[in-house]
Amino acid sequence: MIKYGLRETKTGKVLGYYTTSNSDGDFCIDTAYTLCSSEDNMWLVNSRFLAAYVRKNSTAWYNAGYDTPMHDYNPKELEVVKVKQEIEIHKVRVQLPSVKRLFKDKYEKSEPKHYQYIMSLVEKGELDQYDWYDLQNFLYKKGIK
Repeated sequence: MIKYGLRETKTGKVLGYYTTSNSDGDFCIDTAYTLCSSEDNMWLVNSRFLAAYVRKNSTAWYNAGYDTPMHDYNPKELEVVKVKQEIEIHKVRVQLPSVKRLFKDKYEKSEPKHYQYIMSLVEKGELDQYDWYDLQNFLYKKGIK
């Protein structure tokens, strides 16, 4: 997949973006987009002409959508770049630990009374899931990535 973005010439970084809410404003878009040097959310578009337009033109906050974001960059410090994204899709086998297994590992030795309480909730069907934080800790302790 071919996309286009803007790169800072002095750092070589492709620009990213961040969003701010305009939900309280009248006659403006709900979410404003601003270009920045963060690469967490890379700003990429389908048209090189759009990227070239944005390079030279910052949009006012009340109209700054994804396609035409605002920015305070000097156009001379930016260049339009072509970004080739390759997507590979593969089926992955993942088996999550059961609720009983995860809480047994977490509480059985360190907090036996709490473990018994948790298991009683599981048996009654009142507790049938764990949170992401618990799963991360479980995987970390097992050395699983």
